[in-house]
Amino acid sequence: MQAAEPLWDRGHVFRLHLTSGRAAILKRKRRDWPIGAQLFGDELAALDYLNAMPVPVAPRLLGADARAGLLLMEDRGHGATLADSLMAAGRSLGTR
Repeated sequence: MQAAEPLWDRGHVFRLHLTSGRAAILKRKRRDWPIGAQLFGDELAALDYLNAMPVPVAPRLLGADARAGLLLMEDRGHGATLADSLMAAGRSLGTR
């Protein structure tokens, strides 16, 4: 690994720049949230399930350590994320 950069002003999501020139996303379980363990487990289960799809519909799960609270997934690039879409939808609903 060459470097790690935090993403989206969130202290638990990082883009890892690998020596091969590729990148991956590392997410840590949010220990500061009361439901952090549940959210982590839900995301791990969803990514694991979606990994079986023949055509990718989500970032591929590259690895996980549930005990350590770590997910490693494929980096889909610098475009909009699902989180961006969901947060934008919530903002527009609040302004109606």
